[in-house]
Formats: sequence, C-alpha cells, structure tokens
Amino acid sequence: MGKYLDQNGLLYLWQQIKTKINAAKTTINNTLTSTSTTEALSAAQGKVLDDKISGILSDIGNLGGGDMLKATYDRNGDGVVDDAAKLGGKLPSYYAAATDIPTTVSQLADAGSYALKSEITNVYKYKGSKSTASDLPSSGNTAGDVWNVEATNMNYAWTGSEWDPLGEVFTIESISNAEIDTIMAS
Repeated sequence: MGKYLDQNGLLYLWQQIKTKINAAKTTINNTLTSTSTTEALSAAQGKVLDDKISGILSDIGNLGGGDMLKATYDRNGDGVVDDAAKLGGKLPSYYAAATDIPTTVSQLADAGSYALKSEITNVYKYKGSKSTASDLPSSGNTAGDVWNVEATNMNYAWTGSEWDPLGEVFTIESISNAEIDTIMAS
C-alpha cells in the first residue's frame, strides 16, 4: 500500500525542492536566435517571440482562419459540407456528408457494444445500514442491493445468492521526511 503526503511532509518536500532549485544556476540568453539548450530565454526575447507568433496567427485568421474550405463549403457552420459537388464529389477527411451522420444508435458501426436501459438492471442500489454483517437480510434481496455494515464501516452487495463485501477498512500512512530524503537523493 502506498503512502500519502501530509501537510508536514509537503512543507518539508517544498523546502527540499527550493534548496535544489536555488542551488542550480540559470543563464539568461538575450538572443532570440540562440540555439543553446542550457540557457533560458530572457523575458524581453520571450515577448518578441510572443509578438511574432501573435502576428502570424492574426495573418492566418485574416485568411479565413486557415480553413478556407470550411468557410466556403460549410455555409451554416454545422460541420457538414453543404454542396459536395463543388468539391468534385469528394469530401475532405474532416467533413461528413449529411447522409453519413448516424441519427440512431443502431446506425453506429459498434452499436452492438452499447447497453440498453433494459439491460442495466443489476446496478448497485443502496438500501441502508445494519449494525453487523449477521444483521444483513437473508431473503427478499435483489442482485445489486447494497447495505452498509456499521461495525466494520464496510458495504456489502447481494450477488443473487450471497453477500459480497465490496471493500475493507485499511490504514494509510504518511510518508516520512527520511523517505522524502531518499526520493530527493535519486
């Protein structure tokens, strides 16, 4: 069973991370055309780069969002080519002809893998709480009935012939500072 990181452990881990970060030196490069893989780009050069990218995206947007086919052949914006004949009867891969769009589940290629509402009958149905497992009802149960047993704080589900425990109580331990040190050392 794994351990969790509690608040004290988190504070300790954060101090360890800050120590490692402050020990590492970062060289700032103020040249946009640098090919260095170990130096950071300065904020000023990052702004220049962002401005260049924004300008390119704006230019693409002025050309019709970069998708002139969509603007021309999907006139009502529903993702369906309104006139495939204008494309020589061939549709781009990201468009579907209106007649190719399924309107019922049975028209889907994998329709057999969908469950019908009538097939989903044995889902869990919470019934309440009992003091002990011996208090669980031995008759009148339906598969999927679930009772909480207060003595163990555990849920039990009726399988159709017996009560099946759905889980167990367990203890989760927090990770120690020594374990954090071991992780940080690797």
